[in-house]
Amino acid sequence: MKTGTLILMVLISLSIKTFAQEKDALFFYIPDNESMSYYLNFHSYLIKLDRNETDIDDQTFLAFLDNYIGKNSLQSLLFESFLRHTKNTNIQSKVLKYFIEKNINTNFTNGLMKLYASKPESARQLDGKETLRYNYNNSEFDENINLFNFSEVGLFNREIGMLLFENNWMQTSLNSNDENIEAFFLLEGGETNALSISFKRYSNISESEVESIYNAAAYRQRYKENW
Repeated sequence: MKTGTLILMVLISLSIKTFAQEKDALFFYIPDNESMSYYLNFHSYLIKLDRNETDIDDQTFLAFLDNYIGKNSLQSLLFESFLRHTKNTNIQSKVLKYFIEKNINTNFTNGLMKLYASKPESARQLDGKETLRYNYNNSEFDENINLFNFSEVGLFNREIGMLLFENNWMQTSLNSNDENIEAFFLLEGGETNALSISFKRYSNISESEVESIYNAAAYRQRYKENW
């Protein structure tokens, strides 16, 4: 019987819309090499666009809005994250004009319009650090959690690499009575919204144990279809 190591990563979004699908139906798939290459190139292009380091004609930008908002694709999630992230007023104006002219009224578009109309202010995180958040009419707040820029990091003595959003993460280790389990989580935000990523490393497990770990009660029914 084979034994090995299993690393679980759980992304938990509290009170924020990480994904913009109208029916709140999260989707999960493994992209191929071509999709990842396009994703990284598209990400680099959007960074340059945000910094006014490249130009884009109105027709191309409208095509982005038509093809990448509310779609179940890696590129759609990236573009929606870019629209939340950008502080480029020229881009924001084009987006708002598009929503008004197309008479688009969804949770995502309404939230984005509020975000663009919000004012920056100082706030304090759970760890006591000062941070920047956005205030909409003193009734709704955005913690300015970065879901667009990322960098590659190594986890568990660099046994696994991942692209991690660039935030002021607060790391907390989780004690376990089982020497074969190592766990910690990262937390960002916390005043009104928070984003946490949990990591758990299982060592010396058999192939037959993998499915039971995935189906553990802590992970069941967290999202639709028990994902």
